[in-house]
Amino acid sequence: MDRRVFIVVAAAAIAGAARAQSPAGLLGASGEPYFTDWLNAFYEHALAAGVPRAVVDRELSGLSPDPRVAALDARQPEFARPVSDYVKANISPQRVAAGRAKRGEIAAFSSIEATYGVPRDVLVGIW
Repeated sequence: MDRRVFIVVAAAAIAGAARAQSPAGLLGASGEPYFTDWLNAFYEHALAAGVPRAVVDRELSGLSPDPRVAALDARQPEFARPVSDYVKANISPQRVAAGRAKRGEIAAFSSIEATYGVPRDVLVGIW
């Protein structure tokens, strides 16, 4: 066997074995590399956060990306038209008044500001 061919075949076999031993491979997940890379990282993060392995295995087993989600994601109005058009169509005096009223009503804003440093005005704007 040609040395170059051997190296390519060996590298492919090692990559395949590593993929099979990854959480995505062990769980029978499928999809593009971006998805399996995300799944592997998420799996490790969940374990590090203290989620029991049995729960992580059960919930992530057999996952694959849903192509409809990617198609719908590309058509979100926030990204499909200029920001100025989106703001004009979605901001009204009534919504501004509702946001101002909620700004003082929602007690969790104080906790979020203190814990994460996100100003309540930003949170209300997103909400």
